[in-house]
Amino acid sequence: KILADGKERNMQGLIEEMDRLRIPQGQQNEILYLSDYGLIGHPVWQLILQCVSSMSKSTFDPSRIKLPGNYIIKKLKGYESTSG
Repeated sequence: KILADGKERNMQGLIEEMDRLRIPQGQQNEILYLSDYGLIGHPVWQLILQCVSSMSKSTFDPSRIKLPGNYIIKKLKGYESTSG
C-alpha cells in the first residue's frame, strides 16, 4: 500500500508477523510508528526475520530472543538515534 508520501508500505504484513510473534498490542503500535508503518526496506523487516528464526531455537539457547517486541523497539530506537 502506498500512502500520501508516495512510499510503499506493508503495514498489514507487519501486523501479521507481529501477531505471529505474539507481540502485545501496545508494542505493536510503537513498532508500527517507529517503522514508518511498515515501510518497505525499513530495518524492522530484518528484525522481524531475526525474531522469527529465533523462535525455533531452544528455550535454553542464550541467543534466543525471548521478548521480540522489546527487542525490536530497542533496536529501532537505536537506529533512530544513529540516523539523524
